[in-house]
Amino acid sequence: MRINKNSQIECIGPLSLFLMLVLTATFFLACAPAAAPVAKWEMMDSGTKDYLLAVWGNSNNDVFAVGFNGAIFHYDGKAWARMESGTDGWFLGIWGSSPSNVIAAGQKGCLLHYDGTGWKPMDGGSSLDLWAAWGTSAGDIYVSRQDGKVLHYNGTKWDLLDLPSKDILRDAWRTPDGKLLVVGHEGTILQYDGKAWAAINSGTRSNLYGIWGISGDDVFAVGHDGTVVHYDGKSWSVMTSGTTEPLLDVWGYSVSDVYAVGDKGTLIHFDGKQWSSVESGITGTLHGIWGSPQGDLFIVGKDGTILHKSR
Repeated sequence: MRINKNSQIECIGPLSLFLMLVLTATFFLACAPAAAPVAKWEMMDSGTKDYLLAVWGNSNNDVFAVGFNGAIFHYDGKAWARMESGTDGWFLGIWGSSPSNVIAAGQKGCLLHYDGTGWKPMDGGSSLDLWAAWGTSAGDIYVSRQDGKVLHYNGTKWDLLDLPSKDILRDAWRTPDGKLLVVGHEGTILQYDGKAWAAINSGTRSNLYGIWGISGDDVFAVGHDGTVVHYDGKSWSVMTSGTTEPLLDVWGYSVSDVYAVGDKGTLIHFDGKQWSSVESGITGTLHGIWGSPQGDLFIVGKDGTILHKSR
């Protein structure tokens, strides 16, 4: 109803009331600030069908991906190009400390070093398969072997370390205060404080394949059967991931912006409260994820898959 100029009450029909509501809603929507565009994942042209297993970089225009058949690819910010590795074995680990110091680790003890101009073999003294590479500097590099032991490079030579675990180690992350956290099979988590290694209770017996954190008291590790465990500075606890697919790697930019990847194109995101599924558009395995300091995320996987997203 409405009141006319003679203070008489008039009825407004249902159609008129509906039109008024529509116009009002349209006005407020038009005046509301536009939502910021949400970046989506895009498929990049890798130029290969080789299975890509790991990705790492120095910046968004200096990224390396490795995998089967001696595959080492480099992204310069414009396109991916295959690099000469000199081998047809597979690589499962890649890590570096600068554009001129990158390590690739793989099958039958294969170790390659990139000096900014090309890849050259290194003698790690082992013929066993190498599963992961990580470090803190050019003179502090670690490589895990299939027998659960770890090789350490001090800038001059490789030595075999004696660790409090015999399980295969798959990934590592360095805390801001310099500690190394390493994850592996059977729920293994090891910590190195610069002086000694110690085993930590992860709260799970599932194989752990990837680890990443935002601080020393906010760390995520992912693994088999959709396992996600989180460290809050005091202890590790199991999180609900919403998937039972194996999760193979994890990376993020904040406690409310974390991604994990895995089998059958699995891609999940943590918003600070819960994990939820994200459409990847991929059905094959997504094996590795890495993010640049500039905010670009790269995911690699089966059949040469490389997904990219800018924040």
